[in-house]
Amino acid sequence: MPHLSKKKVKRKVYLKIQEEFISFLSNKRNFDETKRIYESIFTYTERLMLSKRLSIIVMLEVGRSSYVIEKTLKVSPSTVARILQNKENGLYNGILMAYTKREEASFWKNVEQILSFGLPPIAGRGRWKKSYLNHDD
Repeated sequence: MPHLSKKKVKRKVYLKIQEEFISFLSNKRNFDETKRIYESIFTYTERLMLSKRLSIIVMLEVGRSSYVIEKTLKVSPSTVARILQNKENGLYNGILMAYTKREEASFWKNVEQILSFGLPPIAGRGRWKKSYLNHDD
């Protein structure tokens, strides 16, 4: 869990440093440069948390069930429910507007390919074959 100091920063200072941070991140950069910045600013835990949160938002938007999201991303039902409630309240409209239909499809396709690698089919013959259950084969 990210560590947050108990010492409160003044609201004016918070707003200013938030503005500077957003300005810094919004500068046009190539993927590799952005990735280096992302990895140097955020800890592994923070990157994982942010990535899962974005994935949940997009998965909800494209119609994935809470159950599938929980099992795929290894998150609790309460996490999915909280993000769904925030989404329904419009908290993530900015994120969703940033994704075009093409980007959403591409994002989900990439996530699905990564997460389903080596998993058995959802239904049909062969879904319980030993080769799916034993990753050493």
